[in-house]
Parts: sequence; structure tokens; C-alpha cells
Amino acid sequence: MWRELAGISYHEINLIEKGKNHGIEWSTRAGIEVVNKLFAGTQTFADALIAHGVPVVEVEPHDAEDPESSDRIWLMRYSDGGMCEGEYIFVEESRYNDSDQVDLWVGHNSADVCGGHPTYWSTLIPAGDIAAIQALILEQWPKGE
Repeated sequence: MWRELAGISYHEINLIEKGKNHGIEWSTRAGIEVVNKLFAGTQTFADALIAHGVPVVEVEPHDAEDPESSDRIWLMRYSDGGMCEGEYIFVEESRYNDSDQVDLWVGHNSADVCGGHPTYWSTLIPAGDIAAIQALILEQWPKGE
């Protein structure tokens, strides 16, 4: 028997519990199971970074209950107790009211402990446009630099 919860089958839940399905995080709040899934373009962006030689230490899904939450592709994480937790690429979906078009809003942030998370750069790219992702990565991380 297949149990569906928030569009995820029981079989997928078992894969998640075994750690074979990346990008999905389960939590229980007030007795209700909540699924935090990556936006559609996040894993593609992370894979393109890795293929380009940019180190990725973790891919963290957004909080499904927070509409302003973004996925985070962590490039660095610091555990030394300093003033910065690391650097990450944020990925959010940008949807238009009068269209089916979905863009990805992506940017590079520093996770500072005090003063917020300053943004080095951010831009919109069409969701699913591999060429746009690769062009952005080449612009921000030129080969040989």
C-alpha cells in the first residue's frame, strides 16, 4: 500500500530515512509531518557548481512553512565560533502573477553572526535554463582564478 503525504510516497519516505534521497528534510511540528523539499533548480545549480570545481559542503532545503525561506547551497561552513558561520548560495523561486514563468533568484551570501547575511551578488535566471546557470557560474567563478 502506498501512503501519500504532501505528494511524497511511503516508498520515498523510506529512501529518505535511509539517506538515499538528498534534498528532502522531514520535521514534525504540532504533531503534523512537514516536508521541506528543494526548489526544482537548486540541485541542478549545486551540481553545476561542483562540475565547475566550486566546493559544495551541504545543500539545505528551505523551510516549507516560511514563504520567505530559501534553499542554501553551502560553499563553506565554519565551526570555530567566529563571527561568520560560512558562505552560501541562496536559491528561491520567483513566480509571476500573470504567467506560468518561474525564475530562480540566486545570490551569494555571507552568514555573519552579527549584522545579518550580506549579499555579494544576486540575480534572476530562468528556471531550468542550464546555459544561464553555467554562464552565471563562469561569471562569478572564472576558471583559473
